[in-house]
Amino acid sequence: MKKGLWMVLGVVGALMLLGGCYITGRAAVPTVHATVSAPPPPTVVGTATVTGTATVAAPRPVLVTGVTTLQPACNPNAQEVLNGIDDNCNGQIDEGWVGSGNLQITLGWNTPADIDLYVVDPSGTEISYMQTQSPTGGFLDRDARGACTNGDVVENVYWNGQPPAGHYIIRVKYYSDCGVAGPTPITVSISFGGQIVGAYQYTLSPEQTVEMASFDL
Repeated sequence: MKKGLWMVLGVVGALMLLGGCYITGRAAVPTVHATVSAPPPPTVVGTATVTGTATVAAPRPVLVTGVTTLQPACNPNAQEVLNGIDDNCNGQIDEGWVGSGNLQITLGWNTPADIDLYVVDPSGTEISYMQTQSPTGGFLDRDARGACTNGDVVENVYWNGQPPAGHYIIRVKYYSDCGVAGPTPITVSISFGGQIVGAYQYTLSPEQTVEMASFDL
């Protein structure tokens, strides 16, 4: 009896011990998987590269003594004529008659004289009827001889592309009076970037050479 009782108690005890692990055991703690975002990459501050055409200030010509600045009247509705000035206020000089570009230098006069335009560019090239084109892109497209030959009285130098930076010199020479002309008022007009920089006047005597103006780009 005792043996059987002890056997029963032993079995019950064993079950209690085993059952304790199951009944009273610690409940499982769910695993939480947190999403951790990677920190943003650091901002790198550098030097921006800007491509395109740089803005270049309009030249400010230095005039020689005796050269005066003109204020020629223009009219947006006017027809452009061949006279060495901007008649229709569009920033180009004698367009339709001569070449216009980013830089344009035009000489005009109103007597039968033969007068020549000379433009020295930053490369040292002197553009004139003797050398009509510069390696920098400058070009003399009109050589006027007055009454000596063709009757024309406008000469023109222009850069269709970007003119080079540096120093420019504008000279004019009274080459010949063609037998009929005396002292002659001349006008040199300068256009840059589609705007008139100025128009400048001087009265030349036969065989006289004058450095009208110089400027830097």
